[in-house]
Amino acid sequence: SAGPEERVLVRDFFGWCAALGADVRHLDLRRDAERGLGLYTTRAIQAGDAAVSAPTEVLLTVPRAVRSEVGRAALQSRALQGCPVSAQAVMYLVMIDGRARADSFWHPWLRLLPTAYSDPLWWRPEERASLAGTQAAHEAARHEAQLRDVYDGLFPALSEELPETFPRERYGFDAFLWARSSLSSRSFAEVALGSRVDKPLTSEERSRLRQDCPAFMCPLLDFTNHDASLEVRVGLAPRGEGLEVALSAGRDFSASGEVLNNYGGCRTNLQLLLGYGFCVEGNPADSLPLRLGAPPLSSRLRAALRESGLSFEEVHEATRAEPLPRRMLALLRLAVGGARGVKGGSLEALCRPLPPRRRPGEPEVLA
Repeated sequence: SAGPEERVLVRDFFGWCAALGADVRHLDLRRDAERGLGLYTTRAIQAGDAAVSAPTEVLLTVPRAVRSEVGRAALQSRALQGCPVSAQAVMYLVMIDGRARADSFWHPWLRLLPTAYSDPLWWRPEERASLAGTQAAHEAARHEAQLRDVYDGLFPALSEELPETFPRERYGFDAFLWARSSLSSRSFAEVALGSRVDKPLTSEERSRLRQDCPAFMCPLLDFTNHDASLEVRVGLAPRGEGLEVALSAGRDFSASGEVLNNYGGCRTNLQLLLGYGFCVEGNPADSLPLRLGAPPLSSRLRAALRESGLSFEEVHEATRAEPLPRRMLALLRLAVGGARGVKGGSLEALCRPLPPRRRPGEPEVLA
């Protein structure tokens, strides 16, 4: 359970939410040893009803980050002129500032977020070594390298030009890593908002940004934990004369039960590990990327590839639901057929299932 200091932070956070119009009377945040803080309801909630909602005033979006004091300072600085700035990086700057400064608008929320995360970018070298030779190791290294490139493009230049706004001790790489993992694991797709919340970015603002952040942060809703079996809807709903972001589920939540979310039922364990820091045992969306080596390409095989629209350079995703992807099956048939004299054909023909094999002496069953 949450300790006394954390309970004070939770109380202040709920007070901030309520002051902005959120109904938190039936909600509580409780700590689980494995899942961290989770959102709980003290009243029963029926399927389809809003389980939790937050007024749009609390949202952290790219337009709001760009127009914040920190965002404007960064984009107007001499150090960053001449090249577009990552929209994700602007979000990171605002989050780091908001966690550190007590007078920041988002401070009551940001100081309640985890101080460390469990995705591989936070692992010790000996822990990362356990991933050696896997796609997870490659992707973790790639994510970290990209993050360092973005960080090095901002610092120490911003701290040297604007030391009061971007003090060195506040904007280290560790803080950038914290903001990256917070955004990755707690954000929602911006498609849920449409264009009804913020004024669109101006042409000048767009020209200063690299549009790499199709997401927003929603305090309160971001404390919901994952349930891959749950059908969930997150979207805008009317709230008096304004709007709120509401989460509703396809099943009931009992009184004193946890309000759950679905981070994406089609996410593989690799995506969950890199983005959220956990995996799901027996994940049906798990996949293994495979590329077939090309056999000697005869003129006949080249013609069959053209006719079917296939290529041996394709990467196939083998999943639990489809361990032999259709296009890989078609390529295998072409490769074997090239040696055995089987003719190529359309993709549909190459993907047809084989007839069941009969044991010697077994009568053929006619459909």
